[in-house]
Amino acid sequence: MLVSGYDMLGHLLLLQYWDELLLCHGLVLNDDLQRLLSKHEAIASGTSQAKSPQPEPAKELVNVNGPLIDT
Repeated sequence: MLVSGYDMLGHLLLLQYWDELLLCHGLVLNDDLQRLLSKHEAIASGTSQAKSPQPEPAKELVNVNGPLIDT
């Protein structure tokens, strides 16, 4: 079976979309882990972070649930 150029382009766009989605999820997970690690270090050192303000969770830069291409 011969794959057309449009099929290949669609496949590449889908792969790029999933790569970017995984990257965004990985960055959010990294932020959460950094926050958890700093809490752990504060508890282990005896300092309290109970009164420090919590940073807002990261907001998505683009709508990852939207269409791949604006039509």
